[in-house]
Amino acid sequence: MLIGLSRSIEKGFIKHLQFKCKTYDSSYESRARRFHLLPLFERRRIADIVSLLKIAQNKIDSPLLLSKIYLKVPSRFSRIPSLLYTPFSSTNYRKNSFLIRTSKEINKLNDIPEFDFDLFNTSVDVLKRIMTRHWFDAIS
Repeated sequence: MLIGLSRSIEKGFIKHLQFKCKTYDSSYESRARRFHLLPLFERRRIADIVSLLKIAQNKIDSPLLLSKIYLKVPSRFSRIPSLLYTPFSSTNYRKNSFLIRTSKEINKLNDIPEFDFDLFNTSVDVLKRIMTRHWFDAIS
């Protein structure tokens, strides 16, 4: 309920900006790009990845969470490399749990060509900057 409410408030604010500036963009993402605002779903995605990065780099002291991060060590070369193992989940509840959802998002970071992601050495600020730049440059 709270997620839907905050997203609708954000959408309304961007529509109000569009009205005040006398511009028209058909999609929510293009309006957000025009006003250089990261949408709520993208800010949440970045915050999830930053949290997992801090756990892996031991900036958040949680041995229990750290023990649940599974590095993927392939037995042979793969064309689609992935950094973290994501277990199969048969329910949406488990599929949307923090560790599984964030592991999938970290594996998608390989799609950013200019970014060489290292789970243990990448700075949080560099990660945020590159992910933000990638979102704004994705459809431009």
